[in-house]
Amino acid sequence: MPPGMATFIECRALREHEVEAWLDLCAEAFKAKGTPRAYFQAHWERDPCRQLDGVFVAVANDVSPRLVASVRVFHREIFLDLRPTKVGGIGEVCTLEEYRGQGLATRLLELATEYMAQMQMQLASLHANPQLAMLYERAGFVGVQRQYCIWRRDASELIEVADFMVGVPQPGEQFIVETLLPGEGAEARIPVPAVAQMHAAWAQRFNGCVVRSAEYWQSWARRELVGPERALTLVWHETPTGRALLAYMGTRARVAEGTPLLSVTEWAWQEGSAFGETECFVSALGDILKIRNERGVKVKWPAQIMHAMEESDPESIFEEGSYEICGEMDGFMYKSIGAHQIEPSSLHGNDSGASKHLFWGTDGF
Repeated sequence: MPPGMATFIECRALREHEVEAWLDLCAEAFKAKGTPRAYFQAHWERDPCRQLDGVFVAVANDVSPRLVASVRVFHREIFLDLRPTKVGGIGEVCTLEEYRGQGLATRLLELATEYMAQMQMQLASLHANPQLAMLYERAGFVGVQRQYCIWRRDASELIEVADFMVGVPQPGEQFIVETLLPGEGAEARIPVPAVAQMHAAWAQRFNGCVVRSAEYWQSWARRELVGPERALTLVWHETPTGRALLAYMGTRARVAEGTPLLSVTEWAWQEGSAFGETECFVSALGDILKIRNERGVKVKWPAQIMHAMEESDPESIFEEGSYEICGEMDGFMYKSIGAHQIEPSSLHGNDSGASKHLFWGTDGF
C-alpha cells in the first residue's frame, strides 16, 4: 500500500516464523549499500547469544503483514575498567524506502532501549553511518572518538623494517610468521585456545573490547578473523620441544575513498615472551603487506597498539615523522541504559593523552 494511505503499523518483537522475511528486509533495505543477504544471515546464525525477542520490527498490516523496519539488539559484554560489563549492540537498523520519515526507527529504538534495561544492560553501543548520527543523538547516544596511528610513508618501508627486525632465535629454534587468508581451510587452522587466551589478557586492559566466550570464539570470532577482505597473521616461536604463539594480528584490506587501505582490526602479544611486542607487530604487518603487494596502500592501526609497544619497548624503532596519531569520530556511539550512569566519555579512561577506548573490527555488528 502506498505511503499516505491508511495502513496500521505494529511495532513489536520478531517472531520465529518471520526470521527469513526479516533477513529479506535487511537485504532489501541495504541493497544500495551493497550488503548481501548472506551477511545478515551469517550474523544471525553465528551469534551464540542471538535472541528473537531482541529483534524489533515494524509490521505494516495492509493486504498482508509485511516487515518494513528493523532494529536488532546484540547481547554482548565488554571490558570496562577491567570488569565485564553488559552491553547491547545496536545493529540491523533499517527501514524500507517507502516507509521512511514516519518515525519507525525511532519507535523501534525506544523498544530496544526498554528491552536492554530489562536485560540489565548498562550501555548501548552502535557504529552509525555519519549521515544518521543525528537520529541516534536525538535518542540519547553520544559519539566517542577512536584514535588511530596512520603510517605516513610508503608501505614498502614497513616491509624493509620487518625484514630487518625479523626475530633471530637461538640455534635449533625458529621465528615463524604465518598468514592465513580466507578459504583454504583457514578457520580450521586457527589455534583458537591460544589465540583466545592471548586476546583476553591483552584486551582487558582497554575499555570497549568484547568479552569472548569459548562458544563465541568457535561460532563467530574465528570465522570473522578470516572472513571476506580479512586475514589472520600468527607469529610463532618454535623450539625442539614445541611451538608457542607469540602474537597474532587481524587485518582487513579494502578500498576507501579510492585508496587501498590495510587496517589492523585485531592484535595481541604474549607479554614476557622471547621476542618483543614491536618486533612481533612489525614482522606480522610486513608479512601481510608482502602478500597483499599493493602499490600506494595506506596503513592504519589503533593508536592503543602503539602506546602498548612504547610501554613494552621504550626504544621505539619508528622514526619521528614516520607516523601520526589522530582521532576520528567515525560513528562509534554509546548510551547509558536505565539506572546505570556510565558516561560514554569515561571509556577513554582517566589517563591524559592516550585513550583507553578500543573496539576490534572482528566483533562488529
